[in-house]
Amino acid sequence: ISNVRAVTPPWRWNQIAIESVLRSDIGDGKTLELFAQLNIGMTDTFVATWNAKYHYWTMRPITAAKKLLNLELKPMVLTPPFPSYPSGHAAFSACAATVISQYLLANRAS
Repeated sequence: ISNVRAVTPPWRWNQIAIESVLRSDIGDGKTLELFAQLNIGMTDTFVATWNAKYHYWTMRPITAAKKLLNLELKPMVLTPPFPSYPSGHAAFSACAATVISQYLLANRAS
């Protein structure tokens, strides 16, 4: 995947929603609602999660090793410059899976 957006949870969850909608028969109106709720929910999730990250300000392992042990860790992947807790990936995934499943499972039951 060459597109940088492909590594973000919101981008990936929109792709999952597109693939899921294409395999369903929920109709145009419900599809629009799904994508509106999905992206509004993920925007709210971003605000709440990053607010919590800076409230709790939990160091990442690379930062803790440097500050507490005076060790220089060299991870194979880039370490983001923001606190680690709570997990943004987990928060986005919980939100997106809930929204997508509510629309697609509700349609399956009717």
